[in-house]
Amino acid sequence: MSQVRRDLPGVRIWVTAQRRADDLALPLTRRGAKVDLVPILGFTPVLDESHLLSATRSLIAEPPTTLVITTAIGWRNWIERADAAGLAEGLLDALSDTRIVVRGAKAHGAALASGLKPSLVTDRETMAELTQKLVDAG
Repeated sequence: MSQVRRDLPGVRIWVTAQRRADDLALPLTRRGAKVDLVPILGFTPVLDESHLLSATRSLIAEPPTTLVITTAIGWRNWIERADAAGLAEGLLDALSDTRIVVRGAKAHGAALASGLKPSLVTDRETMAELTQKLVDAG
């Protein structure tokens, strides 16, 4: 029987997808990460945004060391919801010292449009390349 690698203790990850969120979270949890399900984008509208806004306030109070933006639309939706709640300025301020990593040109453009300067951008829009760059960067 193989051992489950626990190489993500102390890492906090938000799964922002609505579809298959549990499937995405399970392997991360098994590796020791603290995973929060915070749907920003999905097939059905997020009617109760209280969890998203609560998680946003928590992130503002305790900014992450690294933020990975994988989709432009997901990023824009989050900023729009934060703005509607009066949290966008605080969120962007909180992320000013965070290492921003983006997957591809669209996410790069969305980050730049919100005033963030990504430190790592993938050439292609693949999760494999993004994962490898994150591993290579430590």
